[in-house]
Amino acid sequence: MAEYDKVGYGRPPKHSQFPKGHSGNPSGRPKTVPSLRSDLADELQQLHEIFENGTPKTVTKQRAIIKSLTAAAIDNDMRAVTALLSMIRQYDVGTDEPPSEVDIEDLDQLEAYVSNERKRLSQSSLSAGPSSDQDAKK
Repeated sequence: MAEYDKVGYGRPPKHSQFPKGHSGNPSGRPKTVPSLRSDLADELQQLHEIFENGTPKTVTKQRAIIKSLTAAAIDNDMRAVTALLSMIRQYDVGTDEPPSEVDIEDLDQLEAYVSNERKRLSQSSLSAGPSSDQDAKK
């Protein structure tokens, strides 16, 4: 037996190998059916020409929509304002820092401090209240 006729790992027997010119997967990988989400994402990333201050500028369609929505909101279009504010809230845009997380222990200490201050203020106003009323009557 010649060295090239050996059978083993990575060397299947000649009779079970695919013949030359024929694929083991003739129909290939099935094509994916495009979804609305992927079609929308592709469409929004296409380039579009707009005019800013009289000069043409090429931006994505997504950016063009955002620019026109912002401009309409600035011009007091309430539907545009509502849509823009909704997008800002949904995507958390415009906040420089993420809100800090409050620790439960810190919150308990803060509530205790506030209740103590309210008690102190109410006691000081009760003790100062009648004397100031008497001074006002005199």
